[in-house]
Amino acid sequence: MKATDRLALGLGLRHILMRGVTAAWALAGVLVLALPARAGWVAATGGTETYYEQNGVYYHAHIFTDAGAGTFTVTQGGEVEYLVVGGGGGGGGGAYHENNGGGGGAGGFQTASTSLVASTYSIVVGAGGAGGTETAPGSNGGLSAFDSIISYGGGAGGGGNLANSYPAQNGDSGGGAAIGNNRTVGNGTSPRGNNGGQGRDPRDYPWEAGGGGGASQAGDTEGLGHGGRGAVSSISGSAVAYAGGGGGGQDPAPLPGGNGGGGQGGAG
Repeated sequence: MKATDRLALGLGLRHILMRGVTAAWALAGVLVLALPARAGWVAATGGTETYYEQNGVYYHAHIFTDAGAGTFTVTQGGEVEYLVVGGGGGGGGGAYHENNGGGGGAGGFQTASTSLVASTYSIVVGAGGAGGTETAPGSNGGLSAFDSIISYGGGAGGGGNLANSYPAQNGDSGGGAAIGNNRTVGNGTSPRGNNGGQGRDPRDYPWEAGGGGGASQAGDTEGLGHGGRGAVSSISGSAVAYAGGGGGGQDPAPLPGGNGGGGQGGAG
């Protein structure tokens, strides 16, 4: 049997959740590291530890989920597979039925491998962005990082009212646009994410704000206002979808977020 030390630096939980026409909130990001052993176990300390077997390989996972800065100590180096996901952007807020808020964009998603030496490494757990109101936009998600590997947060969704709406924000995945006079979507950063969606023209019904971009798909691709799909990884021991975009607000019924943490939008 091969042995592998797998480190899961959970930068929060999974990404965005967008609520309704008046408020929104976001979840934080995730980071997972997996260290294959060349001769015995790769040794490391930190986080919540768990063990599991996958395809004949044993793994020792270290999971960090609290937002903020910290450290991770490797006492015996080796190759590491990593997954780094930033915090989700807050959804937009709206005034009334015709101006539902856009969904927040997912935090950036990236996965690859690198080599670590015995050392202490800095980590940052990215917080989720605050939701917006009718008069004030929400905030982007926080960046998540392991040493120099960084995934930036998702963009906040647009919102406001029909006469004076604010644009969605750029991020590693962009926020979705509100329904109003400013239907600017947030741009994503390839390959870590995708653009937010524009939603439906405010002259049309039902009123559907744009969905936030996800790791695998832009907002609105599955249908007007839907959050973009996240991406699936089994690095933490089972197949999990991460970095889904938040659904846009809709009157009369909510719109779904993307798989991987993206929340359902609120009803108008």
